[in-house]
Amino acid sequence: MRETTLGRFLTGKPETCHSRGMPMRQLRATMIAHFSGGEMSDQDKSSVNFKKRFEKAYPHLKEFTAFLMEMNQETDRGAALVAATLIEELLKRCLLAFMVDNKGAKGLFDGMNAPLHGFSSRIAAAYGLGLISNEEYEDCQIIRKVRNEFAHTLGTNYENKKIIGLCANLHGSAKPYGDGQVNTREQFSTAAVALILNLTNRPHYIGRKRLTYEEWQR
Repeated sequence: MRETTLGRFLTGKPETCHSRGMPMRQLRATMIAHFSGGEMSDQDKSSVNFKKRFEKAYPHLKEFTAFLMEMNQETDRGAALVAATLIEELLKRCLLAFMVDNKGAKGLFDGMNAPLHGFSSRIAAAYGLGLISNEEYEDCQIIRKVRNEFAHTLGTNYENKKIIGLCANLHGSAKPYGDGQVNTREQFSTAAVALILNLTNRPHYIGRKRLTYEEWQR
């Protein structure tokens, strides 16, 4: 699967794309209902068993579908924390895939005081090394800030003005289409999912360009 295939429908781009015969508009609407915990139409229920269909089409994304099921069952706070945690882990995998395979690289992540222990430092390192794009970097930063709002402010939700403002700037979020509107939680969820889909297979491709030690001129 190309990295941008599902990203296109999540961001509301070409509606002509299809997934195993399902029109992109229909699949995208189904996912938005799925993310928001909303009710799917009878047509959606009869035409799609989302998890089974997705895993059959993309068997390499089973970890992603497990995350999707968990995220859909979470509270507003839980959804933000779960999504941010997986993105943080995927950034770690990307960085380790690029670094020299030795104890020094792994030590950068181990322990509370490790240089790359935190989400912020992993975002900066991945961006600085060219492992994520500018838009991915900006979405990572927004997701990190939303995560922090939920982690440090009791009782907050997606109606919080600061969170609304942050999510409005997400590049990867689903956009309104036709009569369908996208609320703030759906903006966050679809942007997080688009980013996770992009990063899921990236360590494999980054690993093809892994750094190796070489003798340097003295």
